Amino acid sequence: MQDFKKGKYSDILPKLRPGGKLDSKDLKTKELLAHSLLKSGQYDAAIAAFREIVNTRKQPYADKAEWAMALTYLRQMPGKSAELDRALSRIVARPGHLFYGSAMALRERLEKE
Repeated sequence: MQDFKKGKYSDILPKLRPGGKLDSKDLKTKELLAHSLLKSGQYDAAIAAFREIVNTRKQPYADKAEWAMALTYLRQMPGKSAELDRALSRIVARPGHLFYGSAMALRERLEKE
């Protein structure tokens, strides 16, 4: 965890990958792995890791991962505009989603651009 806080994402990745020192089935660990991949610019791998968390449907991790996926697509604009639109649509379709308001605001901002 200290490596993540210090921005040493490449140092933490080997520790978090399945078979590493930490339990990769733990959702907190998966979340840390996904964010480390994102911060190190490995967007496709980060999306895959976030998707695994979303598919568990365990809250609050699933909602946080779904929002993180949307933000990952946002970083890859304009190339991932279709993926971003689908991600935001899934979030705004659920008013109880933890990031419903943020997704609505982002969608409105993007529509104005």
